[in-house]
Amino acid sequence: MKILFILLFCLTFLSCYQTIIPTKTTHILQIKKTNIKTVFEKVKKWVAVTFKSTKAVIDYESSEENIITLSVFLKDDVVYGLRTTTGYNVKIMISMKETKIKFEVLDILINYSNSGNGDKTQLTYFLDQEAEDSYKLKIEELELSLVDFIETDGKKSEDW
Repeated sequence: MKILFILLFCLTFLSCYQTIIPTKTTHILQIKKTNIKTVFEKVKKWVAVTFKSTKAVIDYESSEENIITLSVFLKDDVVYGLRTTTGYNVKIMISMKETKIKFEVLDILINYSNSGNGDKTQLTYFLDQEAEDSYKLKIEELELSLVDFIETDGKKSEDW
């Protein structure tokens, strides 16, 4: 009987165990050489265009240190099983130099909702690989759009 109890306890414990997947990332983005003040202003303009407002998302900015810190919500619906990833509350720090931008995700809260009962939870780790891959793609898209915005000054080739 004791063996059965221990076995059931171990199985219960192991089935509840979650592997914490690191969500903090740092990427160095290369840009064409330009004036650092120009880069700083273009990054602020990118924030305004991408997130609709600088006031709502910029937590800290310093043109002397060439740093902007953002708190943003990235909407992302990934459905798997009874859970849905609804998005991510992400804190991002963007540090600038004349030819490089350091794009750091400092903190993340992953928003989940249970499809069955409508409960919502926030976690600091991903529950499955599909949600993590979707998050990585969202961050990569942000980084690419930032570099593209800086190099084109936000203008598309079809702009007149």
